Amino acid sequence: MQGISAIPLQVADLPIIVQIISSLHQFYSEFSESIITALVKSCTSSGSITDMSKFRMVLVLITELYLVGMHSDSSVVINLVKGLVR
Repeated sequence: MQGISAIPLQVADLPIIVQIISSLHQFYSEFSESIITALVKSCTSSGSITDMSKFRMVLVLITELYLVGMHSDSSVVINLVKGLVR
């Protein structure tokens, strides 16, 4: 999981990344939870944001995954947004 979450994200790459994660989720149902956890950890450290540009891309990616039904826990998105105001 660290390999996928460590790649530099760009806006143009997000649709294909969502498709790849969706395809992997179809074969491995536990994959989506693992990748979301890894993505959140990749941009936060001890509950604080370490890199704002990476945080933004991870937030958009996790929101996209939520919108396509990859996960149904909206609290992940909400908690990331709450992290912005801390």
